[in-house]
Parts: sequence; structure tokens; C-alpha cells
Amino acid sequence: LARDARRALFQERWEFLCGCGRCTATADDTRRFSGCNTAGCTGDLLAEETGPSSPPHLRCSSCGSLASAQDCQRLLDAEAAAAAQLSKAQDGDQEEEDQGQQLMRCYMFASKHPRHTVALELANIFAFPDALPAKRTLLAGLEAILGDVLCQLAIDARRELAEILAGRGEKEDARSILEAAAAMASVLDGRADAGQVLDDWEANRSSFSRHPVLPATVADIAAATPDYDLGLGAARPTGSAAVAAAVNGSAAASAGGAADGAATAAVSAAVPTRPPPADGSQD
Repeated sequence: LARDARRALFQERWEFLCGCGRCTATADDTRRFSGCNTAGCTGDLLAEETGPSSPPHLRCSSCGSLASAQDCQRLLDAEAAAAAQLSKAQDGDQEEEDQGQQLMRCYMFASKHPRHTVALELANIFAFPDALPAKRTLLAGLEAILGDVLCQLAIDARRELAEILAGRGEKEDARSILEAAAAMASVLDGRADAGQVLDDWEANRSSFSRHPVLPATVADIAAATPDYDLGLGAARPTGSAAVAAAVNGSAAASAGGAADGAATAAVSAAVPTRPPPADGSQD
């Protein structure tokens, strides 16, 4: 969620106004636009508040340069239009054809700015235009925004991606991604071993659902609980190193092509059967 929407949600549900570093920063790290005009720079333009009655500036997260007033207006207008289309698509009174048109217009923006919160919401809520690229878009966006911060949404997205890949016969990639999700979940849940998480997922795969958890950094958790064993086997690393290794391995697997290999029982059994919602997406 964008910062203002996130803070409003916290205040409505838990009756507090969040004052964390992300929520009080000048720049909203979820409103990420592609297209820094500085030669050789590939950074994202972040919306930076300038005052309660002034439109935000767009500043590059890498080189620090400001987008021109003309570019700012063009991108902010496109953002507003895409957000409106996404909101309309979530209206329960929409006809299926009308909803598809709203999602397609939203996707025109999301495809150009894949790390923007609109693109991530489109991928997460609707898995549009296809479940496989949608899950990869969601994971890449979460990594860009949160870095090494763990969150339940990233775990669930990896489990769903593993399910999709296993169904396509890409068993080795699916296994790698599922192990990464289990390693992350063992940290958030305070479990001694990621293998226990995989066993639990297998036993409860029919009841798999998303349960948001406030994220925590790997470093903070590792420092507070140095006895965690996150290994996935005798030859695997432990502690926060296991999380980093598993996540890095899953990122490479999800970005690459198919990898043939023997199917493991944990992939086919541990990943739940949960078809993504079908729907559709503008600059």
C-alpha cells in the first residue's frame, strides 16, 4: 500500500498513527516510477512530499536528481488514472467485461512502472494478466521496497509461485522457491528448523491462506535469537545466512527458465491448491 493508505489502515484497525521511518520519510518508497532521465542511471523516481497543498516532487532514489515539472505532472496524472482504474475494478458491482477493461488500463501503467504500488496491488489482488509473471512482479517489487525485511506477503507469494512452477513441471525451481519461503517463515514464526515449516505446510495445505504479519529485519531477528537453526539439511547454512542463501537461490530460480529435475514430495504436497483470481490493467 502507498504510505497514506497504509497509515490510514493502521489507524482504522489498530487506532494508532504509525511513526516508523518509512511512514514519516519525505519520500514514499511505494510510489516508484521508472524513468530517471540522468544518463546511465537506472534508479526509480520516488514521490517526495513538498507540503500539504503542493504536488510531490519526483526524486531519483539512486542519483538524487529531480524530474522536470512536466515529467512530474505527466507521471502523477498517469498514477492517479491507474489508481482510479484499480479502485473501480475492485467494485463488486462491476460487470466482468467492464472490470477487464479497467484492469487492462491499469496494466498499461503497471507494465511501465512495475515496482509502483499500483503494479504490486494489481499483481497481488488480481494476478493480472497472468499468475506467473504477476507473482514474480510482486516479489521483485517487495524486494525493491523492503530489501531484506521479511513479511508474510513475500512468503505467501513464494508459495504460490512454487505451486505454479510445480504445475508447469519446473520441479527444481519450485523446490528452491518453496525452501526459501520456509526459511523465511521459520524466522517469522520462531521455528527451529525450516523443515518443520515444510512439514506443517504439507499437513495443513488445504487451509493455506494469507495472514499479514508486520515485517522485521533479518539482522534484528538473528541478533535477538542467535540460536535459530534455519538449515534445510546438513550441508546448508544456518541462521540469517540460510535465509539469505534461500532467498538468493529462489530469486535466481524464479528469474531463470525451466530446470528439469526429479519431483520431490514436499513440492507437490506442501504447496496448496489455490487458484489465483482472474482479472485484468496505464501510463
